Amino acid sequence: MHPEKQVDTWDDSWSIQDWSNRGKGVSLSGDATVLTINSPINICIEKNDDKDAASDTFLTMRTMRLPGFQSAAEFDSVSTYHYVSVRMLARVTGSAGACMAVLTYLGGEELADVQEADIEIMTRDPKNRVQYTNQPSFTEDGDDILKATRNGTLP
Repeated sequence: MHPEKQVDTWDDSWSIQDWSNRGKGVSLSGDATVLTINSPINICIEKNDDKDAASDTFLTMRTMRLPGFQSAAEFDSVSTYHYVSVRMLARVTGSAGACMAVLTYLGGEELADVQEADIEIMTRDPKNRVQYTNQPSFTEDGDDILKATRNGTLP
């Protein structure tokens, strides 16, 4: 008898975010200037109809500017990883102003102990442009850390 193969589900690895940057009352938290609401309705798995596609499905994360707020999508890993390697094939489309990002983050007591790496693709930029930033990208005094950000191009 063969042991049953355990089937992993999306929820075993990922957590779809459901929060906003609304502060107390009508104010926004932090330095936010636009109310942003992360909603599970903005994340879905769709059938891939591309010719010669490498996969049957793809993940869609939608964002849309509406009167009075930005509707967005975000998901996080449910586990803390010691090492991580991220590989993805992404298509980022839409009006100028959207950002697709992959972030890794480990908090620290001191700013210098924070470990964050950001990979960002902006819809306002050319389709082959990507920005890489290691955080913190500034010191306790607010000075920029030189070479913390690199702009690159994709093939």
